[in-house]
Amino acid sequence: MTVLRTTRPALDHEHPGRHTQWLLGVPRTLMVWLGVVFLAAAGCSGGPPGSETGTNSNSDPAPYRPIMRRLPLPAPDRIVYKAGTLTFYELPGSGRWMVQVSGSESPAPVGTDHRLPEGLDPHYTYVSYCRPGGQTSGRVTLAQIQAAGKDHDSSR
Repeated sequence: MTVLRTTRPALDHEHPGRHTQWLLGVPRTLMVWLGVVFLAAAGCSGGPPGSETGTNSNSDPAPYRPIMRRLPLPAPDRIVYKAGTLTFYELPGSGRWMVQVSGSESPAPVGTDHRLPEGLDPHYTYVSYCRPGGQTSGRVTLAQIQAAGKDHDSSR
């Protein structure tokens, strides 16, 4: 009868190449993932508008401005307030005037002449404007408009 030969489990010190190959694979995989992350981060960080090659320098840069950038304040000395009516100056492009009265949650778009309800607190009635793309200006109060109108009238 022939005796079957049994094998004993291999010990780590007998086959050092097995773990060495595995350890070499970990840094390679890690380096590949770090490279992907680096390239993704570098690709997403855009420079200033028009810095890309092949762009038209005469094109309107407005679509490339950040949405959160504020437009300049309205000029209170150019807005006329008489007998409860605000008369606004013309905005460039397709800008819209906005008025927020005290007690309302958000401003409402208005025309170039806007009649305000009576009894409003001029310190809590705000005027601003917006442009397409979500850009909005800072706000001025009705009190600032009234003060600028008085200063403007006295200089004539």
